[in-house]
Amino acid sequence: MRRAYSVLYRCLDPGPCVTYNLDTMLLDYIAAALKSAQYEKLDDGKYCGTIRTCPGVIAFAATLYECQEELRSVLEDWLIVKLRHNDPLPVLAGINLNRRGRAKATARA
Repeated sequence: MRRAYSVLYRCLDPGPCVTYNLDTMLLDYIAAALKSAQYEKLDDGKYCGTIRTCPGVIAFAATLYECQEELRSVLEDWLIVKLRHNDPLPVLAGINLNRRGRAKATARA
C-alpha cells in the first residue's frame, strides 16, 4: 500500500522559494525527465528509450508504449538509488532535489 507523504519540502534554489508537497515534487521531476526522453526504433523492431539528463536511464521493449512504461520504471528506480546514496541529481524544470552542502548538479540541455 502506497503511503501519502504530508511532508513539505522547500526548494533549495537561490531564487524564490516555493513550498511543494513531496509527492507532487517527485511527480513533477519525473514528468520533466520523461519530457526529454528520446526513443529509437532498433533494427530488430524493438524500441530503445533514454533520458540524457539522467545517465544510465535506458529501457528496451517490443513496443513504444512498453518502452515508455519501462523507461518510467527505470527512472523511478534510478531516482530512489540516487536519493538514497546522496548522489547529485540534475536540476529539471527548476526542481532541485539535491540537499544543501552537496555539490549542486547543473541543468543539462
